[in-house]
Formats: sequence, structure tokens, C-alpha cells
Amino acid sequence: MISRKTLFASACAFQTCAVLFLALPPALTLSSGKTVTVLTEPVDPQDMFRGDYIRLGYKFSRVPSQEKFEYNSKVFVRLKQDADKQWKPIGASKTRPAAAQDEVVLLGQYEWADEKNTIQVRYGIEQVFVPEGRGKNISSADKIEIELAVPESGRAVIKRAQLGNDLLYQWRWI
Repeated sequence: MISRKTLFASACAFQTCAVLFLALPPALTLSSGKTVTVLTEPVDPQDMFRGDYIRLGYKFSRVPSQEKFEYNSKVFVRLKQDADKQWKPIGASKTRPAAAQDEVVLLGQYEWADEKNTIQVRYGIEQVFVPEGRGKNISSADKIEIELAVPESGRAVIKRAQLGNDLLYQWRWI
């Protein structure tokens, strides 16, 4: 029969491994992913149930595409930086395209399309939590600078969110 100490140690080890398993993918993305800085506009400054957070809308969430997608299917979106240092979508595809040195590929999920062959894509980076009381002062007219880490897989992680000189969010281990 297994002793109580062994059972307790096993339970503690399992919980520690579970936490590390959840924290490891974003940490690896932040340490090895390509850094991309984009401007965004807040959509909704707060949520009374989840605390202060900012829902973000990106210009590259609406992508021109001739391909047909199913709801919630994977979409790979190529972004390229233009002369104004803004990242613009080049196109979307069902399979991961090869990216040039000055491009990044984001992995997202298809939501819907309009009649102009433009699709709406969700990337999982559409919200960022901010310290309590900070989200209320942000209006939908504010431009927030978001720094993303983008690995080869395309699953972006928000590294930093800044409004002017005001640092709203920065990813850290603790």
C-alpha cells in the first residue's frame, strides 16, 4: 500500500507539473519569438465581472482572402511591415505559408466573411488585463501600442501594452 507521504508528494508534483505545463508555451514564445510592435484601438475598456481589461481590435483582424474557410478553422495570416512601420495583412491561407525575412505569420481562427472577400480572424491576443482602476481611463479613441512575440508556430503572445508613456501591461514570470 502507498504511504500518505508518497501520495502527498505525488499530488504536489502533479500540481507543480500542471502549472509549469500551462506557463511554459507562452514563456518559450516570449523568449524565442520574433518581436512585432503594432498599434491597436481598444474596443471595450472594462468588464465588471473579470476586472479591468482592454479588448483590442487590430487592423490585421480583417484580411482579404479568396479562400473559403469553415467557422473556427485555422487561418495563417502573413503580415508585412509597410513604410509607416505598420504591420499589414498580405493574405490568408489554410496552410502555413513561407514567410520572407521581413514578414511574420500569425495563426488565428476564422470567424466570418463579408461579400468583399474579407475575412474576420481571431488570434487570441484580443484582450489584455491591466492593473485595477487603469482600464476605466482608456477611451475607444486611444491608440495602444502592443508588442507581440511571434514564434514559428504563429501563436502570438502579448509582451507589452503601452499607451503613450504609460505602461499598461508587461509580461513577467511573477
